[in-house]
Amino acid sequence: MKWLRKIFSTPPAKISLRGRPAIRREKSYTAETGYVYQYFYEGFHETNMDGENGQEYLFSVSSDRVVQFPIRIFLSRKVTTEWQTARQRELNATEQYALIKMALFAMFDRQPTLVGGVPPIYITHEEADEYAATLSFI
Repeated sequence: MKWLRKIFSTPPAKISLRGRPAIRREKSYTAETGYVYQYFYEGFHETNMDGENGQEYLFSVSSDRVVQFPIRIFLSRKVTTEWQTARQRELNATEQYALIKMALFAMFDRQPTLVGGVPPIYITHEEADEYAATLSFI
């Protein structure tokens, strides 16, 4: 029963997150490093990081199913606006979330181990282009 409560419980939030799923679903990703990560999407919020306005997406991640740590991924309005201007079309919320997930997976693939978390990940304009091309929405 303990594992069931872990899956369906919501950790206390210090910040108000939007887009938070009604029921947390654990997902897994097998990285190129061989590690298998489990993660929960917790939601996002509008914030300012290093002088840039944008959205910070929060995931709870574990590589051992015991210890969870947060992963924060930031998509600035500047990057979103540059992408939209270059493509002459809007990047909708679903596409933005897809970019975030690609950044999460890329981080899993790059890091040999993730113990205790990583600093916030900032998506660059070049990465947004690369991820969008991979997802075929350029």
